[in-house]
Amino acid sequence: MKLSVLKTYFGLKLSVLSFSIIENLSVTLQGVDTNVDDCFTAFNASIEALNNYRNDEHFTKFFESVKSAAEEKCDPPVLPRQRRIPRRLSDGTSQHQFTTVEDVYKKNILKLLMLLRGKERRFRQQNFLFTQTFEKLLLDSANGKSVAITEKIQEMYNGDIDMQKLKLHLQMLPDVIKCSLLDGISIKKVTRMHTICQVLNENPTCKTLLSEVHKLLKLYYTIVVGWPVGTGIGCHLSHAKSLR
Repeated sequence: MKLSVLKTYFGLKLSVLSFSIIENLSVTLQGVDTNVDDCFTAFNASIEALNNYRNDEHFTKFFESVKSAAEEKCDPPVLPRQRRIPRRLSDGTSQHQFTTVEDVYKKNILKLLMLLRGKERRFRQQNFLFTQTFEKLLLDSANGKSVAITEKIQEMYNGDIDMQKLKLHLQMLPDVIKCSLLDGISIKKVTRMHTICQVLNENPTCKTLLSEVHKLLKLYYTIVVGWPVGTGIGCHLSHAKSLR
């Protein structure tokens, strides 16, 4: 069967390209070991991967490959006929006119980017940013950096956690990490919350020794977070199994 226009075939190729990028992003966002910073990085990398096609060189290469593959399936692409806006709907400004066939198809890339960038606001939701604060506090502490417990954490969990003990336990955390082995290998740097969970799980006495850190981790895994792209509303409770 031969398609009358290239538009349909181009749409299918663009869908395959965009869905493959978004599928990789979705898998990353739902990973058990995924941190909030990983989500930011993965989302920005996905946007950048599509943004590359705004570049004339990249888009021309993609467009020419689609045209070449569709030579026997579609008629050659042509500029659409310019339609005059009815006078009753016109505001007096001149209509935009595409000068090349490539520009006609390139607008689909721009629409897709606008749609994805609209999802960026999901990264600015309160719970998402609050989760990032938890991660920074624990990961920085695990790596021996000097940290301060934020006022918001102190205010929200003052009745659940002894803040004075927590400060002490956060100072002790990097020493416990250095003395621990995972699969027989020493830990040089902590980049995942899951690593801290593994250390506590494999050394049960550490849960008592660092009781307030253990409590903070359990609270971290109860924060509800809306994952931004195509994954709906998720929750750290789904990963709480990593901390027994």
